[in-house]
Order: sequence, then C-alpha cells, then structure tokens
Amino acid sequence: PAQSDEALVWQGRWHINRLTPEDFEKAQAIFEDIIARNPGHIEAHVYLALTTLWRVWTCRADPRDIKLARRQAQKAIKLDVSDGRGYWIAGCAECWLGNKTAAVHYTDEAIRLCPSLAFAHDQRGTNLAYDGNPLAALEALEHAIRLSPHHPQRFCFEGETALAALLAGDLSAALQHADHALLLRPAYWYAHMVKVLALHRMGRPDAVARAKRDLYEFEPRFNRSYINWLPFSDRSLNARMIEEMF
Repeated sequence: PAQSDEALVWQGRWHINRLTPEDFEKAQAIFEDIIARNPGHIEAHVYLALTTLWRVWTCRADPRDIKLARRQAQKAIKLDVSDGRGYWIAGCAECWLGNKTAAVHYTDEAIRLCPSLAFAHDQRGTNLAYDGNPLAALEALEHAIRLSPHHPQRFCFEGETALAALLAGDLSAALQHADHALLLRPAYWYAHMVKVLALHRMGRPDAVARAKRDLYEFEPRFNRSYINWLPFSDRSLNARMIEEMF
C-alpha cells in the first residue's frame, strides 16, 4: 500500500539526518512529491527548505542555493505564519547571505512564535557571534543546548559554541566544545577548524599538526574558501583565521 504523507515526511527527515549528498537528494524528492500532490502541506515545505539548507552547509553548495532555501522558507511562512520553523530557516539563510538585519528579524520572530525551538536559539547565537558579540552568543547557544540536549544535530550547537568561545578568547572552552562536536560527528569540518585555531592560539604546534591531519582526513577539500565564506561582519576575522590555518 502507498505510504501516507505523514509517513513520507518521517522518511524524508530520516534522510536529512544522515547528512549525505545522496540522502539530501532522496529527501528533496520525497518532499517535492508531497508538495506536487498537496501544495499546502506545511511539513513538506518546511523540510524541503531544511533539506536545501543542510545541503548548503554540509556540501558547500552554490550560494544560489542559500537564496533557494530562503524562498522555500518564505513559502512555508506564507502557508502558516504561526509556525516558527520557517522563520528560523529564513533567518539562517539571511545570516549566510550577510543580511544581518533580516537574519535577526526572522530569528527573533521564530523565537517569539516558538520559544522552545532550540535551533532558533542556536541561530540567535550564530547571528551574535558573526556580528561581534560572542559573550551574548554563548548565552543563546547554552540556552539552545539546555532546550534540546539530545537533539540529533547537537553537534551544530557544540560547534557554534566552540566558535563563540574562540572569539571570546576562552580557548579551553573552545577546544572542549569542538571536541564534543567531533565526538557527535567526527566529519564536522567546522569543529575541526575551530579546534585547529584554538590549539594554534594556545601555542601547541604538535597538537595543531595532528588536528590538521584529522581535518583533512575527513574533509580533504577544505581550503581558504571555507573560512572566507563565513559571514563575519568584521572581515578581518576571516583574514586572521585564514592566516592561522594556512
């Protein structure tokens, strides 16, 4: 018998959580099929936008896909203005596009509508960190972890916390959170990057060399563009990280 749309959404979510290019394609096909049959299916619209967002982050997709995720999130918002998830996804896309005011607006609205949405608090922390306020970022990120300590993507919360701690100058905390993120997802290039930077600033060259080997084992494509892509308001931070990494 044919699966219900609800069962298909769960199947698509399972593929998203695997975080591989092949699974993103399968998830996209599932959600697009649901939408073709039922254009008003809010869950399919939300998770289609989320699929695009995760593909951008994990696969270093074309920046045009960030705008696609934003459009998809905005469609979800139009279908249900009371669902905070669409606002969170749109806020994340705006952050990556460097539109800080829009990112804050969408993220704050997501939290207003759904105060328990851990990823929205994570995004608030990310917005603050990239805009030069790492101490406030740490508060938001710690709140995200408290809200959902067993979230399947907690490695993201830990990675963002590691970056905020690095920016705040707490190198031990940066290293601790980076290591925790890597325990949860060993292939997470972002946490590997923060670990290398923290060890470099600690003056531990041997540990830096080992951490770099681990980074390139899991992400052999890693290069300057990964760091240059990070949407810091102060672009000198990108330049410093590139200098320290390479």
